[in-house]
Amino acid sequence: MNTKGMLAALLLLGAALLATPARASAEQLTTVAVVDLSKVTNAFFAESQAVRDLKKKADDLRSEIAQQQNEIQQLQQQKLAADQRGDRSASLQLEDQINKKQDFLQEFRRIKQEELNRQQKNLLQSNSAFYTQMYTAVSYVAESLGYSVVLDISNPNLLWWSPTVDITNQVIDRLRSTNQ
Repeated sequence: MNTKGMLAALLLLGAALLATPARASAEQLTTVAVVDLSKVTNAFFAESQAVRDLKKKADDLRSEIAQQQNEIQQLQQQKLAADQRGDRSASLQLEDQINKKQDFLQEFRRIKQEELNRQQKNLLQSNSAFYTQMYTAVSYVAESLGYSVVLDISNPNLLWWSPTVDITNQVIDRLRSTNQ
């Protein structure tokens, strides 16, 4: 090979080497994905049995409290009627029942609220296992789709992204499939 040929080959090789980092850099930019971690967390917990149990328990508690409050209101109306009739004995007896029911309701609320708080605290403590699981799901989805970087959508420095790089639903699907 003559000098001109070697020089041309070196120039082509040099150009190719110079172009490779730019192309690799461009490829790295296209391998960025975004995920909405709050949506993932909400989807997981909204569907979890533990959250459904906690919500049911809270709803049941509200119903029980409303029922007891209605009973107290009925007793108060009966007491008012007894007062209007001038039936002092019935009025005192109803007042005693009202006081006992109000005291019971207050203690009932306190105990049940402590139970709910304990159950919620246990649920929140189990979050560390969930976050490990979520990180694993994000890693799995990102690697399987060829992404090298995943950013949280809630990052204030993230100004724009294409919906095509949003892997939130895939992460939720992965979590669902691993939690069945």
